Amino acid sequence: MSRLWPTLVAKKLPRTGNKWRFHISSTIPPLVLFRRRLGTPKKTSGLGRFKSPIITHLWSQRATGKELEIDVRSPTEPVERTPSESQTSVTYEFTREPFLSQSYENPWGFFRKGKLLEDMDALAGNVAFKHCEKDGKVPLLVTASVDRIRLSSNPKLDRDMEMTGRVVWTGSSSMQIDLEVHALPDAKPWISASFTFVARHPQTAKATAINKLKPESAAERETFSAVEQKNQRRKTVRKAKGTEGSPSLKSGAVDVETMIKLLLSQARPLMEMPCLADPTCVLVDNTRASNSSIMQPQQRNMLNRVFGGFLMRRAYEIAYSTCYLFAGSRPEFFQVAHVDFTSPVDVGDLMRFDAAVLYTHTGQQTGSPHVHVQVVASICRPETVHSTISNTFNFVFRVPGRPTVRKVLPANLDQAKRMIERMTAVLEDD
Repeated sequence: MSRLWPTLVAKKLPRTGNKWRFHISSTIPPLVLFRRRLGTPKKTSGLGRFKSPIITHLWSQRATGKELEIDVRSPTEPVERTPSESQTSVTYEFTREPFLSQSYENPWGFFRKGKLLEDMDALAGNVAFKHCEKDGKVPLLVTASVDRIRLSSNPKLDRDMEMTGRVVWTGSSSMQIDLEVHALPDAKPWISASFTFVARHPQTAKATAINKLKPESAAERETFSAVEQKNQRRKTVRKAKGTEGSPSLKSGAVDVETMIKLLLSQARPLMEMPCLADPTCVLVDNTRASNSSIMQPQQRNMLNRVFGGFLMRRAYEIAYSTCYLFAGSRPEFFQVAHVDFTSPVDVGDLMRFDAAVLYTHTGQQTGSPHVHVQVVASICRPETVHSTISNTFNFVFRVPGRPTVRKVLPANLDQAKRMIERMTAVLEDD
């Protein structure tokens, strides 16, 4: 029977500090292997065998490292932790194990970005657990948002890779975890990401205090200060947005109402005289793609909710397809601009992923067309005819095979506002 099992199973090799190396075994079924070698408890082994080798081992670490329990006690006085105490690394030994390389390789020989997003979420979770652990207990930790997963190069899988994560900032109940992936032996990362986790009390779901971060080096203190300032700016923008009900555009930079009127007026010929309208323009509605599926037990995390990394992978895949259909040329992933996790997803939920191109422009750094694709994930409940948005994903792709792409225009006020928000994000990045 072992021959029928997939050959992609992670095996733990000797480690130094918080660094782990992986290779592949094809002789023992995954469930048996992980119980023998990693000591995975029965309650979590059933989850791990359906994930990638890296995710399986990271989750096993949470379950077996200290037998951590969810803290249901009243909040206690937080302690201080340094970034190095929670730093965790994993190594993809692609040169040593061809089966591992094949499991992460896309049709063009590069890293499957969707699977990498899953692994990043799992590693960030481990870092969060390590930082928040106190007396063998941790609060309920959930991913709140993902910010700026940016690609600087696109290496092939002919070299080993290392992914590292650490806490760089903490608030009273939230923390930012920065992750980097680099090809060995290079020190410069080819992709970096920032995850925000929040701590909740498992019984009341209210925010609960986490351990404080104690930066040690000058670089760590500088990063902490920069994140603190960025979060303060975001709070100010959210407060203004809630008060004024308008997109988060800088006042004075662009008149929001004027921009909305201009975009809608440019779109009017496409709606009323499509045969005579500018052929280089297209409506947002004509760029849409969607799919729906039931969330299965194999997709749940250790808290029996659907794994956020899985949702990111699904969103990335439909966003990539949407961009491909829009541009007419194979796109390249450039960055995840922002992801919001607003509602948890349960096993059995009917999830709908709606993707659309919101904005296009020419990248200043690349010189290629950049395509901004937004994916809205919704929990649909047919019995009550009700739908709730669980996640909003914003992806950016570049299209090196095309000198230009079509200009996208909104068909209604909501689309115009969302488009202006993406334009604002580009201005802030520049």
